[in-house]
Amino acid sequence: MSKWTRRDFLHRAMLGSAGVLCATGAARVAHAKMAPDASEMRFARRLFPEGDPTTVRMVGFDPEVAFGAFEAYRDVMAAALETPAAQRLATRIRADVDAGKRVCVLVKPAVNTGNRYPYTSSPYSMRAVCEWLDGLGVQDIAIADKSGWAGDAAKNMRRNGLEAGALEGGAHRVLAFDDLPRERRWETYRIPEAKCFKRGMELTGLLSEAHYVINLARAATHKMARITLSLKNWQGITSMRTRGHSHLGPGVSLTDAMAEYALAVKPDLVVMDAGEVCSTYGPDFGLVIPAGVLLVGEDMVATDLATLGVMRHCCMKLDKRVRRHARVKYLEREDTSPWAAPTIRHAVKLKIGAFDREQVLLDPVGVDGDLLSTVERSLAT
Repeated sequence: MSKWTRRDFLHRAMLGSAGVLCATGAARVAHAKMAPDASEMRFARRLFPEGDPTTVRMVGFDPEVAFGAFEAYRDVMAAALETPAAQRLATRIRADVDAGKRVCVLVKPAVNTGNRYPYTSSPYSMRAVCEWLDGLGVQDIAIADKSGWAGDAAKNMRRNGLEAGALEGGAHRVLAFDDLPRERRWETYRIPEAKCFKRGMELTGLLSEAHYVINLARAATHKMARITLSLKNWQGITSMRTRGHSHLGPGVSLTDAMAEYALAVKPDLVVMDAGEVCSTYGPDFGLVIPAGVLLVGEDMVATDLATLGVMRHCCMKLDKRVRRHARVKYLEREDTSPWAAPTIRHAVKLKIGAFDREQVLLDPVGVDGDLLSTVERSLAT
């Protein structure tokens, strides 16, 4: 019996659901939010940077210690959140709270499966971020994602520990985007620059409720998209119609589509837990290598570039026979630039984040010297 590839499965799943999509399409469009101009959309700050540098803080830690006791990990997160990007967000939130506003912050983790970290986001990162937001006085901390073909995100978060971490940290809601009422579940954004989505992309209606958004990602390889970092994590804010189009749409590149979501919505903060890295196969299983780094920034492109340097450091530790299964050439060879990674390359072309080497500044705290050297060389290639 022949084996199905992931693409075969997705193709059959899309064909099977085509009738449902057609039947519900009119209702969804009726409630859609048409966005004719990207500059008018919320969260679309710094859509086209003018060359300003952006800083990625990298905090080194011992995974065995930090993942053994949350108190130790809390200290790591506290050091990471001292970066100016996080402090600027904290200042804005405090100002809103002091003004008597009811603030909603959406934390978007990677919940592609019920498998535990690093195949999904870290429960420790989730708890620490929620504690930080709770301490700022946020009245509505909403944790949400959509797992796509891997089942219900809310159930997956119960399985992989993210729900427990969120509630322990003070979250008020843990849900799947599909749990929203149908009439405000998805909103359609039309953006001229999004060439993969000429008819628009459907994004979660929860974005209309949220005042701020945090992208809580993890570092892993991916069988189809090659890597799954913060830009790929952003695919979870889309409907199945949009997600299916990004995978199987005629003339559509999945890696390009992953960059174009950021044309509509950008996070206010990116938290990348690379304490452990899924270095082969990915994203739902694979060889895990401890890296011991937590990265925080406000630019998905810059944060992903720095994370690729961390992943390269991990990949170079693998035996060559094992390394072949990673299928990520720009991790295997030091003379290949992470700027050439397909999603990064398209994001740079669109200028949705850092687009020049001089823009990406590293702020290391307790990072292993060899690892930091690898990241710096990686960014310079």
